[in-house]
Amino acid sequence: MRLDLTNLENVADSLEAALKALGSCQDASFSVEIRETIKAGVVQNFEISYEMGWKFMKRWITEKLGTAALEGLSRKELFRLAGVNGFIDNVENWILFHNLRNQMTHTYSSDRADEVLDAASDLLSASRKLYQAIAKDND
Repeated sequence: MRLDLTNLENVADSLEAALKALGSCQDASFSVEIRETIKAGVVQNFEISYEMGWKFMKRWITEKLGTAALEGLSRKELFRLAGVNGFIDNVENWILFHNLRNQMTHTYSSDRADEVLDAASDLLSASRKLYQAIAKDND
């Protein structure tokens, strides 16, 4: 079955746009409020991109390996399985994205937001690679 990858591509595009907006608002001509709002947008796009990424991994593994391959797996084990099967190339990054997303969901702080901002470009790259891996073998 062919997976519709539109949403996976769209969330990566949105994260990329948010990162570009953040990069362009760093000078003093933008108020602190505007910069903080754009940072919050990057954090939100990070969370959505992460969620979409792992859900597509799960769908793809189900398609290629069957539902039995996912029984009882934790999210980290899902990432490891995706790595072993070549769907992702850096399992540790996806575990980091998972941890950051969980931290932001439970407790928002500017320090944690800064950690997410630091990892957002890596998630964008990882999301694009995931898209390419799935698209390559999406029949």
